[in-house]
Amino acid sequence: MATKECSTPERGACVHDCQSCRVKPIIFKRTQVDIVSHFIQSWVKSGMEYALTVSLILLILELFEAMMQYAPTLADVTARLYKWYHKNIFLFFLIHPTFYFVLYVVMETGVLNASMIIIIAMKVFDIFYKLELIRSIYLKRSIPDDLAAMLSWHIPQWAFLTGVTLYPPLLYYALH
Repeated sequence: MATKECSTPERGACVHDCQSCRVKPIIFKRTQVDIVSHFIQSWVKSGMEYALTVSLILLILELFEAMMQYAPTLADVTARLYKWYHKNIFLFFLIHPTFYFVLYVVMETGVLNASMIIIIAMKVFDIFYKLELIRSIYLKRSIPDDLAAMLSWHIPQWAFLTGVTLYPPLLYYALH
């Protein structure tokens, strides 16, 4: 083996087996996306495991949504949501990640059965109901009498967890 620099003009065409001419393997750095993708691919092998994984992700997103919207009264809930709406309406929509996640699952799997339609319809109704509350309370500044009475009612903590108990099982049922 020669230790000096090779005079062969093409790299890898050396007959002397020089150190400088050896083809070195290209080492790719794994990004976080590659690692997560590999983990998901190794975890998701069958439809049942996929349905369970997606339902667990939805459960985590529902807990996040419940945490972001929790307040003791409906007036406080709308005030909290109005802060996001007032900053930017896109931020208001971003604090509803479960809606986009369910749309992603529908597009990814191609499953659009009755359970999926129920989830999407309830999510759309929820978002537009909140927008209508914000519009009537903060933008129009005209509150109907029956809504004014409801704004001061105490909301139990379990009411914010209804999405956590309803949507993940429905999604699992839709995919399984």
